[in-house]
Amino acid sequence: MSIQEVDVTLEELQSLDQDEILRLCKSPVYYELESAFGSIKGSEAAKLLSATCSMHLKPENPKAPFSPKFIMQDRRGLIANDFSKKSLNSLSQFCSFVTIPELKARLADISWVTKAGSVEHAHMAIESYIESAKHLLAVADSWVHPAERIERALRLSCMFRRDSQRPDLFE
Repeated sequence: MSIQEVDVTLEELQSLDQDEILRLCKSPVYYELESAFGSIKGSEAAKLLSATCSMHLKPENPKAPFSPKFIMQDRRGLIANDFSKKSLNSLSQFCSFVTIPELKARLADISWVTKAGSVEHAHMAIESYIESAKHLLAVADSWVHPAERIERALRLSCMFRRDSQRPDLFE
């Protein structure tokens, strides 16, 4: 079954134990989360979240920040627009229940770029990318991942006019 055929509900997403997922990760970055969710067998919700974490973050591309994991001849990995509308809506609703900053940033950003969410999802992504960067700086031995999160947060912030959106995001 392809990811386009997977339709997951909010309840299925909420049934996953996020604390257990974190325990399975060496570091809370998207590729570790992909493996942790992928290790859960028989759960369409875990399969969907693993798929969302399989895309590479490309913060330098403001409108398409997620690239496929691989590109080979006539095949490629997933991109955000590959998910079903129902799954995108469930992911959008699930964002506010996510406790893992890296995952919350990613899901909110996917909701924003696929237009499954609202401007609040962009704001949620900005805040979560910053929170993820702070956490990664505290636990990681590299500055690369935190810098990518900060860059994506800044690029998202720049999409909004200061006076008409949330000025606190520009501080």
